[in-house]
Order: sequence, then C-alpha cells, then structure tokens
Amino acid sequence: MTDDLEEPPRFGAGHKRAAELSDAELRAEVELRRLREAATAERDAVHEPILSSQRRAQYFANLELAANAGPDEVAAAHDRLAARYTPGRQASDAQQRDATEQLLRSLGEARDALLAHFRRR
Repeated sequence: MTDDLEEPPRFGAGHKRAAELSDAELRAEVELRRLREAATAERDAVHEPILSSQRRAQYFANLELAANAGPDEVAAAHDRLAARYTPGRQASDAQQRDATEQLLRSLGEARDALLAHFRRR
C-alpha cells in the first residue's frame, strides 16, 4: 500500500501541502486560524441567546426568587446566597467543598443570565 493515497490537510490560499509551507507561512496560517476562531467566539458571546421561559424560571428558583423579581432583587439574592454558601464557611470535606463551588458557579450563572436578560429588555 502506498501512503500517497491519503492527501494531507490543506491550508490557506493556494492550498499548499503542509510540507510545502515554510515555517513562517505555517505559523502565519495557524495564527490566522486562531484569530478567526477568537472572532467567531467573540461574535457568539455578544449575541447571547434569549432565555427560554423554562430556563428563566429555573434561574429564579436557583436564586430562591419569585418569577417577577427585578434586577436589584436578583443581585441581592445572589449576594445573600453566595455569603451563605461561601466555601470557607462549609465543612472541610473535599466532596462537600466541590459541591459548594458548583452551587456557587450555578448561582453566578443564574445572576449573569438574568441580569443580561433584564438589560436586553
């Protein structure tokens, strides 16, 4: 069997084979791809999807709030719950600490998503 049946991946304009690219061209191609991926990620982050009513209700429940709470109440509830579940106040058990950190991340996600939702309205 010959190895030249499989064609190597193609790069950039002119589609030179990777072996034909100089080091500088290869680095430039890799950097260009990285910049394109970063720009795509940034664009996607700016255009966050609008919260579904089910997810919004779940976020309000995570923050122990009524569904008609406003942005000030969301921030206050997050601060209250974050103070309650601060890892330093919990037992030193590693598993419980991990669970508490996960809870704090979900509280932060709920706060960020709800406040972004209020800003868009």
